[in-house]
Amino acid sequence: MQNRIVLFASLVVFIGTGQPSVAQAVKFKNPNASSLELHVRNGPIGQPAEARGSKNTTMKAGDAWDDDVGPGDTWFAYGNQQVNNTDNPPLCNAKGGETVNLDKSHKCFVDN
Repeated sequence: MQNRIVLFASLVVFIGTGQPSVAQAVKFKNPNASSLELHVRNGPIGQPAEARGSKNTTMKAGDAWDDDVGPGDTWFAYGNQQVNNTDNPPLCNAKGGETVNLDKSHKCFVDN
């Protein structure tokens, strides 16, 4: 009986959204010759960036990092030094399954 309940719950998630609820990641790549500081705000699609928590990570030259956003998305900014909420940086958006090259051409690059 317990197995049927788990199967039923999984089926409801699949039917309700049109797709299974699967954890996905945004792959960030640093193709630059120097390190970058990446600032991300993960959450459900549609939730404003300002209403989300944030985290920062240092990406060394040539690094790739998978940011698990689940079924949601992320707003992000990056720069030469750590970027935080008080900097009020311009933000870019990426959804799970996307790959983002942090090549300093995005509007969300902060030259700090």
